[in-house]
Amino acid sequence: MSTEPDAALQRQIDLLQQALTFITLERRALERGDWIEVERLSAEKLRLYDQLQKTEALRSPAHSADTDLWRTRQELLAERHRQNEDNGRIIAALRRFHEGAWQLLFGKDLPIYDGIGHVSATPQGHHLGSA
Repeated sequence: MSTEPDAALQRQIDLLQQALTFITLERRALERGDWIEVERLSAEKLRLYDQLQKTEALRSPAHSADTDLWRTRQELLAERHRQNEDNGRIIAALRRFHEGAWQLLFGKDLPIYDGIGHVSATPQGHHLGSA
C-alpha cells in the first residue's frame, strides 16, 4: 500500500463536493422558480459528472486501499445521489402542477416537451390575420 494519497481519488472527492454545492444552488433556484439558473446549474453538474468519469479511468488500483478517502468518496456519492433525487422530485411535482394548470386552463393535454426533453411543436391553430 502506498503512503501517498491517490490523486485521482482526491480529485473525485473535490468534484463531488463541487457537485453538492451546485445541487444546493439548484434547489434554491427551484424554490425561486429561476429556471434559467436551474438550466445553467444542470449544465455545470453534467460537466462535473463528465470529469468524474474521466478521473475514474485515471484512478490507480494500488491506492484502492486508502479506506478513508474511499469512504469519503462513497459518502459524497450517496449524498449527491440523495440530494439530486430530492431536486428531481421537486421538478416532477412542478411539472405535474403545470400540466394540471394547463389542463384546467385549456381543457386538454398539450405536452410542452416530448419524451426526450426537446420542446415539441404545439398544434397549429389559426394565425392572426390568416382567417
